[in-house]
Formats: sequence, C-alpha cells, structure tokens
Amino acid sequence: MLNFFRQRLNGAAVKVLMVFLLVIFALWGVGDLFRHNPMGPRYAFKVDKIVVSENEWREAVRMQVQQMQAMTGESVSLEELQKHGFFQSLADKMINRALLLAEARRAGLVVSDDMAKLYLTTQPNFLDAEGKFNKDKLDEALRSNGMNEAQLVKIVKEEMMYENLADTLFANPFMPPQFIEVLFQAVNIGKKATLYEIDISKTKLTEQPSDELLKAIFEDKRNQFYIPQKRDIRFAALRLADIEPQNNVSDAELQTVYEQRKEMMQLPERRNIQYITLPSLEQAQKVRAEFESGKSWTDLVKQHAPKQKVEPQMVVRQALENKLGESVFNTDKNRVSIPVETPEGTHLFYIMDILPQTTLTFEQVQPELKKQYLEEKRYEQLANLAQQVEADIHNGIPFDDLTQKYKLKEQKATLTEDQRATDKDLANSGELLRQAFATEPNKISSVVPHGADQFFVLTIDTDTPRQPKEFETVRDTLIQEWTKNNQLKLASQGIEALEDALKQDADLKQVKELEKFSIASRQVKLSRANTEGLPQGWVAELMALSVGEMSKPVQVENKLAIAKINETIPAPKEGLQKLGNQPQIDRLQGEVILLQYLTNLRKKYKIDINQAVIDINNPDAL
Repeated sequence: MLNFFRQRLNGAAVKVLMVFLLVIFALWGVGDLFRHNPMGPRYAFKVDKIVVSENEWREAVRMQVQQMQAMTGESVSLEELQKHGFFQSLADKMINRALLLAEARRAGLVVSDDMAKLYLTTQPNFLDAEGKFNKDKLDEALRSNGMNEAQLVKIVKEEMMYENLADTLFANPFMPPQFIEVLFQAVNIGKKATLYEIDISKTKLTEQPSDELLKAIFEDKRNQFYIPQKRDIRFAALRLADIEPQNNVSDAELQTVYEQRKEMMQLPERRNIQYITLPSLEQAQKVRAEFESGKSWTDLVKQHAPKQKVEPQMVVRQALENKLGESVFNTDKNRVSIPVETPEGTHLFYIMDILPQTTLTFEQVQPELKKQYLEEKRYEQLANLAQQVEADIHNGIPFDDLTQKYKLKEQKATLTEDQRATDKDLANSGELLRQAFATEPNKISSVVPHGADQFFVLTIDTDTPRQPKEFETVRDTLIQEWTKNNQLKLASQGIEALEDALKQDADLKQVKELEKFSIASRQVKLSRANTEGLPQGWVAELMALSVGEMSKPVQVENKLAIAKINETIPAPKEGLQKLGNQPQIDRLQGEVILLQYLTNLRKKYKIDINQAVIDINNPDAL
C-alpha cells in the first residue's frame, strides 16, 4: 500500500501518514509491521522486548533487493548479497532502529494515545473549510489504505518517541571550533590489522554423501525442488500521463485553497546571529561587559576568539534548545545575549538582524500554489478513475469490455512463480508478479497501485500448476549443497581453532588442528573511507577495537575471517584543513554522537540474532 500512499499524496488526505510511514516502511518492510511480538515459529533477531519475525526480515530484504534492482537495472543473486555482506548490513540497520525504540521506551519518552490523536487533529489535510477537525477525512484515508485508527495511532506514537529521543541527543546544535579536531580524529582514525582467512571452498572433506543420505535430504526438502507454476496474463495500466493537464482553476477557488493552507505559508521569526565560545562563564560575562561599555563585537571577536570561524547564521526558535533559544530570542538587535553555559563551553550570541514572523501573501504563492493544486487534481482524477474501474470489476464487467470502456492499452505476459522482478517497468515489476499469482484463474484482479503515478489491473488466461522434480534431476544439486554446508561446518571449526591459537600467540604452522585448512594472512589498513572490500559493518566493529584486540570471526565472501589490530593510524591533518563549512561539521558531529550512542546501547541491551534466519539461502524466501 505504500505506493498507493504516494499516488494520492498530493490529492488525498494522507500527507500526514507519509511523514511517519516512509521511514518505518523503508527499514522494516510492510509485512507484519504492527506486530512487535510476532508469534511466528522463528525470529530474525530480538532487542530487549522487541522481536522481529522471520517474515518481517524476509519482507525487509525483499524490499531492499527490489530497490537495488531498480537502481542498477540488474537482478541480484543470493550469493552476491552474501558476498558483499548485505544481510548483516541490513540487520545492523534494523537492530539500530530497534535499539533506539527500546531506549526511547526505557527513558520514559512515552507518547500517549491522546497525544498522538491530538497531533492528528491538527493536521491541515484533516481539517474542514472552517479549520475544524473532520474525522470523515481521516476515516477515508484509513479505509483507502487498509488501516484502522489504532494502527495509525501506534505509528504516530513511535515516531514521536523517536523525535523526542533525537531532540535529546542533538539538543545543542553548536560545535565550538576547539572540538572539531577531536571529532574529526574520532571519525577518521584508521587501523592497521592482520587479516586471517580460511577458504571455505578449499576445505577438504574426508567423505562423500551416500545416495541414502541424499534421498533423505531430498525428501526433507522436496518442496524446494519443482518446476515452477506458470501463468499467461493480460494486463492494462491506468497512468497519470494519460490524464490531460488542466488549467481551469479560478482565482476564487485558488484563494479558498490558500486560506485552507494558510498556516503552511507562515515563516517563523528568524534571527541572523554570530556567536563565540569561551572557556568559562566568568570570561563570557567579562566580554559581554566590554561590549556594554562600548567595545564593538568585531573587536571582541578578534581579541577573545581569534581562531574561531565566526560567520552569520540564520536560526529559528524551534531549532534551538531551550536555554539557547531563550538567550537568542530574548536579545534585541545589535546586542549581545546573556552567556549560556553548555558542556562544550560558554556561548555568547550577537544579534545582527531580526526578521519577524510573516505569512506569505496569496500573490507571493499564487503561481506555485496553482501549479501544485492542478497537479493534485490530476492525481485525484487518476484515483477516481481507479475507483470507477474497481466498481466495474465488482459488477462483473469482462476484462475486454473494461479495456474498451476506458480505452486502456492491453498487454500480455507469461510469468513464473520464481521469476525475479527487475522493476524496470510495470511488465517486470514485483507488484505485477505478486498480483498475477494472487488472482484466481479466469478472474480479474483488483486495481493495484504501481510506482508514483499509475495503477494496473490484470486477468489470468491460463494457469500451469507447479510440478515436482524427480530425485535424479536434482542429485548433483543436492551433492553441491551438502558439500558447501559441510565445508562451512568444518571451516567454522577451523576458525575457532585459529582464534584460540592466535590468543595464545602460537606458531600457526605447528598447530595440528589447522593442518587441513587453507589459511592465508595479509596486512590491511582500514578506515571509514577504505574498507579494503570488507563488509562495512565488520569494519565498523574493527575500528572500535584497541591495539592487540581480536575481532569475532565473520564470513567474507567464500572465506571465514578473523582480524587482529596491530596499530592505530591518526586522522590525516590535511583532511581536517578541508573540513571548513558548517554543514560538514554538523554532519560530522551527528555521526559521532549517533555512532557512540548506538555503541553504548548495544552494550546496554540484550541482542539475540538468529543467524540461520538472517543468512537467507533459499531464493523462494524472497
């Protein structure tokens, strides 16, 4: 339903839903979204009391794979995903989000149902012409998207909790220059390490599987070996591009739209400021007293903060932490604020200019508002057309009559149930593929959204059921899978023996348990920018280790690897000199704060990862 939200984003009352759903859907997937304690037979991972099921995990993987295929235009195999550390990287991101949710709950950043409902009642798209909350508009949006109020309230509550936690983390937006170097060093530090690898494919097995064993494996996994189901379909698209643009909106109608959205046209009070950071409250008070006695701000900056980069910044009250906001916005123009103490030092603000709150006039926004409003009406026309087609389907109109009535272009396709979606176009999309096998033969599907600007409908002409494969046709495949699994098991024993030997500083050539393994070692220089082809998540763990410490074993491509840290490499000074603009500094600060915060949360909360579920090996799982 996410694409349906996007389609009607401009024309229907669902804008507020998208604010909260986009972030969640992108990370967690749409399946089983609202169940934090799924009761399925297996789980992917647990963080504190938050449980992510196997189904949720597979749906998240499927969505991410589809996005990659859409960007590259190429299909991606499970082997390639495993090779590049895709599964672990995605799991890390989802675990991070679960950690933040767990911490928000623990910290008491709880949002009540009433608070969430109050927020919804203030959203412009749910208000009537008089500016009053209209529950019918909210109900319409919920019905259109297959949700109920309780589900939406739950999403709103969680997102408000995240925002509260973020406000706590990033309350102070100012970065004194003396701290920039410390942060730069923390983020851009490097490590020299020795990387040890056991090649799984070269691990020699002492026996081969018997036919009896292979047949037992075949019977146990019989449902994985089949000739896939095939369907011949016809489909037609309802596209925004086929709806003629309009230009017939009157000034009076546009004026009404402007009045309904007037609160969105407001610009809050803004202040153009400069600030310096001093080491103590006493010194800041002294500097302010000098200003009050007649000394210019420019001279004070040169005298007391000569190395600080003091530039004008435009700020709004809502973006500042309480103490900072009160200081800045309670100071008159061309005056210096009272000092504000923070963990980074004491700030003094000079108010260069004050731009009062203002509302953009109808004349100022009319051209852009007209353009947006007409585009919204096109989306509404498309949504209305989709509803008309849906009604005709329920009334039993045949597919051929449907395409003729609405002048829709009919297309044909032959699809198999294990076919990979590339999402290059509608004919190769995951939505079409899923709908083709969810629709009964000789029936017409419901109207389904695709992308940001079209719907489609399809019918099934012929259906060829799935056929089981015989043992002899998959015997070689079974041998290959058995060999790979047993090589991995044996190599896992080898990496454990290697880890023990390294901890004891033993001569690896003299360790009997390692004789049957192909072990290679190499020196690597790692940093955030240079991972030397290793999974980013693992490199991040290595960067947190101290000299002499050893990593946990990890699978990298077709090898099991372990690393020992030999040396810490300081960040290059020339990189710091290039870090001159505030957006880069702000981003650097945010990365450091969040990275350290998540590192602490991983120590604080119990994380249980079901690696057998995370490492998807069966293409049917997607």
